[in-house]
Amino acid sequence: MKLSIYIFYCTIGLVALQGNAQTKIIDSLSQKAAIAISPAKKAEALLNLCAEKYSLNADSLFKFATAIKTIYPDTLSPQNVMAEYYITWSKLNKGEEDEAIKIADKYLHLLKEDKINSKAYMLFFQLKGYAYYRINLPRQTLKVNYELAEEALKRRDTISLLFAQRTIGISYLINNQDMETINLYHKAVAHIPTKLSREFKEVLGFLNVNISISFLHLYQSSHNPIYADSCKFYSQKVIELGREVQNLFIYCQGLVVRGLILSYQNNIVDAEKSLLKGLEIRNTIGDTIYIISDMSVMGSFYANSKQPEKGIAICKKGIELCEGRKISSALLLLLYSALSENYKVQGDYKKYGETLHLLIQVKDSINRKNSTEELRALQSQFDIQENKKKIAEQELILLKKNYWLYASALFAIMSSIIIWVAFKNYNRRHKIKLEKARLEEQNIAAEAIILAEEKERKRIAADLHDNIGAYASAIRADIEKIAYDNPKKNASSIRNLQQHSQEIINSLRDTIWVLNKDNITLTGISDRIKNYINKLQPSYRQIQISVLDQIVNDVRIGSQNALNMFRLVQEAIHNALKHSQASKIQIIIKSNSKIIIQIIDDGTGFKTDDKLSGGHGLKNMKARSEESGFQFELGSVNEKGTMITITQHTPN
Repeated sequence: MKLSIYIFYCTIGLVALQGNAQTKIIDSLSQKAAIAISPAKKAEALLNLCAEKYSLNADSLFKFATAIKTIYPDTLSPQNVMAEYYITWSKLNKGEEDEAIKIADKYLHLLKEDKINSKAYMLFFQLKGYAYYRINLPRQTLKVNYELAEEALKRRDTISLLFAQRTIGISYLINNQDMETINLYHKAVAHIPTKLSREFKEVLGFLNVNISISFLHLYQSSHNPIYADSCKFYSQKVIELGREVQNLFIYCQGLVVRGLILSYQNNIVDAEKSLLKGLEIRNTIGDTIYIISDMSVMGSFYANSKQPEKGIAICKKGIELCEGRKISSALLLLLYSALSENYKVQGDYKKYGETLHLLIQVKDSINRKNSTEELRALQSQFDIQENKKKIAEQELILLKKNYWLYASALFAIMSSIIIWVAFKNYNRRHKIKLEKARLEEQNIAAEAIILAEEKERKRIAADLHDNIGAYASAIRADIEKIAYDNPKKNASSIRNLQQHSQEIINSLRDTIWVLNKDNITLTGISDRIKNYINKLQPSYRQIQISVLDQIVNDVRIGSQNALNMFRLVQEAIHNALKHSQASKIQIIIKSNSKIIIQIIDDGTGFKTDDKLSGGHGLKNMKARSEESGFQFELGSVNEKGTMITITQHTPN
């Protein structure tokens, strides 16, 4: 099967890393960011972490970049501009291509004459071209990348020039011009320095991905074993480069191409291992578009290897993902094609026919504006511009153009005018519809913000009243006692005054900690609890207090629920310290399918009647739990200690 559409989504895509797939580089940079003392050092570490965008998922990238902007709020400072670039990249990986293009245009306008932010300007240029590519607009893609190449030549920016050539070369791949692709990339590779930096190694990996795919195409059409050997050679180089630079996208691409060439040579076992490993990494990375693309490849593989049950299952799953995300019809075409192959192999000709009918409908909807003649015309235009600049090493082969008959030319012009007018009318109506929807969404969002702010103000007022008010009353009582009695006889009152003052400060800090964030991770809450215990422990040296993390799924929690969760743990610890006569207190924090926090002590416990008639502290804890939707459980066996369990079944 020819994989032109698969290549369209596969060869230039950038993926992300999450969970247990983090590279050693990311782990090291994360540690540096965590232990950074000054804001400047923290921002520097976060910028280096964001530079690993090929191996970070969109949510992580957005979080790190947003943190940088809080440290450097000046809009045109280099750190803020780079943070905005990484935020835009995260939007791109989430499928928000139109928004990414809009932001890129804004910064291309702002930074064009800004020498300080020259690197960011070129990165936004690359991002814009990639965004057009992702939404399958070939003419805009080529136009932007030719402009990028021209700008790169002016600025002598070799990396940007190579990225532009890489995207231009993909146009050849899509139109089955495999030898032209190989020649173009070999020319590009020849200009990469002999002593490779990590950045150049990554570019070399991307170029080699496309070279290996070109040889795969050539082998598919000719079955010449020389092309198969070349495909294996380059795909292996891609795998090695991916491992060396710790770029999971490059590594994954090498596995997929190697699996395909092995499948065409009937090495089914090794092919399936390589393809499944690639899909496993892709799922870990989490970019839906490329997961779907790999699913279509696996579907075709299972059809060719006579495993239709597996093929049907993976194709249906891919179609479900595709329809859920409203992905381009090009991917649906691949999935329906693979699904029909599997139904045919299975012998279910009724479903085979139904799937073929759906396949025809999808084909009819695909935009075919990226014709070979248009690509050749644009390529010639770039070659002429490049020759004028006398950049001999970047010279590309000028392609000859055939002259059309006058009648054909006139017909083509008239047809183009009609299509253009129809497109303009459609585009105008579509823009009006989008603008109306955008205004409605803004109004709804504004109302929601007003309600949320009002609710938050009431919550903060109540929280300050319940916590700070209590301590303030205690301080006032101590002050009155000291005023009327001999201060020397009231040393304990003075100590109480100091303690209550410190409690007020700590409570204010906790409240401010929550208010500064929209959402807080469970790990962040755990770290806050640990800091609290570290401050508390010196006052209770006879009691061992410990925290055990078992966080598998580091979920995000709303600020109000996060504060309530912290307060519940704080109240439970205070109760254990004051009443339990315990020698050990352990806090266990778990998170997988749900969040569970347990506070366990080995104290005297309590009777059932005591539990039922609990004081204000217990009532407050229950009230906080109900407010946040937590399940609150209190258990004890007489003289066997106490265990409080706080459960959140649906993490927000």
